[in-house]
Amino acid sequence: MPKLTLFRKVASNPRSPPELLISISKLEDKGLWRLLAQNPRTPPEALDKLADSGDEGIKIYVASHPNCPPDKIRELSRDPSPRVRGAVLENPNVPRDVLDELSRDPQAEVRAKLAELDYPEILSILSLDKSKDVRKVVASNPKTPIEALSHLSKDPCPEVRASLASNPSAAHLLGALAEDSEEVVRASVASNKMISEDIQEKLVNNGSIYVLEALARNPAVKKEVLEVLAHHESEWVRRGVASNTSAPRDLLEKLSRDTSPNVRAAVASNPSSPPEILMKLAEEFPKAVASNQNAPEAILRRLAAEGSDDIKLTVAENKKCPKDVLLSLVRSDNLEIKNAAAMNPNATSEILDELAKSANVYLRILAASDPRTSFEVLRKLATDDNEEVRDALLLNPKLNLELMAKLSERPTPLMKLRMALDPSTNAKILEKFAEERDEEIRLAVALNPSTPLEVLVKLSNDQSELVRKLALSRALSR
Repeated sequence: MPKLTLFRKVASNPRSPPELLISISKLEDKGLWRLLAQNPRTPPEALDKLADSGDEGIKIYVASHPNCPPDKIRELSRDPSPRVRGAVLENPNVPRDVLDELSRDPQAEVRAKLAELDYPEILSILSLDKSKDVRKVVASNPKTPIEALSHLSKDPCPEVRASLASNPSAAHLLGALAEDSEEVVRASVASNKMISEDIQEKLVNNGSIYVLEALARNPAVKKEVLEVLAHHESEWVRRGVASNTSAPRDLLEKLSRDTSPNVRAAVASNPSSPPEILMKLAEEFPKAVASNQNAPEAILRRLAAEGSDDIKLTVAENKKCPKDVLLSLVRSDNLEIKNAAAMNPNATSEILDELAKSANVYLRILAASDPRTSFEVLRKLATDDNEEVRDALLLNPKLNLELMAKLSERPTPLMKLRMALDPSTNAKILEKFAEERDEEIRLAVALNPSTPLEVLVKLSNDQSELVRKLALSRALSR
């Protein structure tokens, strides 16, 4: 069996036409089938075949695929593998009767996965499940009915009660849970964003370090409680306040001068820290400030100009990095920095166009596949000397007839394969492709439903056993 490298590229490409994916599914190759099962464009007809592959990994992908036919979803929901049955629950089109059936699945891992979904009636049933792992998931689900939550508040397992204590829909139960004998439960209460002021005050006066740290990190905690925690002797509690996105400015200012470097570093990383504070901390914690999306532009510019490569890389990854700074970073000699600047969501066409000038093939491939690259530059890349760069254009959403025409002037093996698979390709071109040296292209011609019978007959004498067998089979089925 050949490596089918070109076929793999088509099978994994989310822009490949469905009819090509159907043709590829007819090849008995599990590596290809696995790629097809993950491709969002693979049509129901192909998935139907893949579901019968006998391979657990392939069936897992098919079971969760939005295009999986309903009858196959039902069939896979009864698969011997609990991993396959669990994957069915990730499918957005799973029928309700399948959900009811899986609520009685013998495997707790499947029932636990079902407990993540928003079906109150099923959640009520699962709240009584014998498995604590299932009850834990039910307890954390905001869609679990109030009656079921109340029942779970008395669960004998501390992990279940802790899971419940983190549920925003369990606000009415937090008072009782705040007095739980288990620290892990009280810490979960402290982290719940629906925590009342009364409970906050109760915990701040009686909590353990573990509970206080959770309370300090909770953005719903009122200012007065945070002020108490900001003066706590434990640096871990103070660090919790320093990282709290709701911490008031005066507290962050105070904590930016804390004796503990861990606390000061947390302030530097806090996206709510005011620019003036970040300016002061930039010298001590340049990387933390460089990654902070509230960092002032002046600081990002300075770090991009004067910082080490590690700091420059962090600036390039910052989603708030100014466009002109990204442009300067994409001109860096460091490939990792160039790549990060180009991948930044703030990157403009000018930045991607700059990337396309690189002598590095990998960076030109990135530019060729990115829709932010200007059309004029894409036109130039269509004549690039490197085949992989030209192939990358096939992944670009901007690909149109003009670019295809440009690419067809010097077609790569991948382009020839796509044409050889395409049912709309002219018969004379298919006849020409049947004489290609590349075995994969001849194999694609044999797969094409539009290939003339006389071409199939010719291919039935091909030097490749795989091509011969496939061509003969297709010819006999005509």
